[in-house]
Amino acid sequence: TTLTPTPKPAPIPAPPPPLVAQPTVSPEPVVPPIAQLPGRVTRSKARAKRKRAIIKWRAPRNAGASEIIGYEARLKKGKRWQRWIGAPAEDLEARRIGQYRLVYRGLKPGTRYLVKVRGISLEGTGNVARIKFRTRR
Repeated sequence: TTLTPTPKPAPIPAPPPPLVAQPTVSPEPVVPPIAQLPGRVTRSKARAKRKRAIIKWRAPRNAGASEIIGYEARLKKGKRWQRWIGAPAEDLEARRIGQYRLVYRGLKPGTRYLVKVRGISLEGTGNVARIKFRTRR
């Protein structure tokens, strides 16, 4: 009998070197997009009676990146602010196109008030317009 040598197993290849991420430098800095909010409402004014006031304004000159979908207003009585109240733009539109109005009732005669009004778009809320008025005595 003759002996045949047993074949040697094939060598196991070495694993590839690990992948290492190399930092890359972009030619221009990457800046995330900034939301373009509505501007301040324009032509804001108040017309006060003894116990009520009509607040009027027009849409901002710059609506931002999307259209104005509504407005919010807030009344200051003395040193206390009421909560923001909001409404869709179409519910607040006055007789003239592009003019909006809100009526406050139950006010005290001869009292000073401050109202803040701001536009709302899909991007967020805009800058506040301040409207001061005094009710009649």
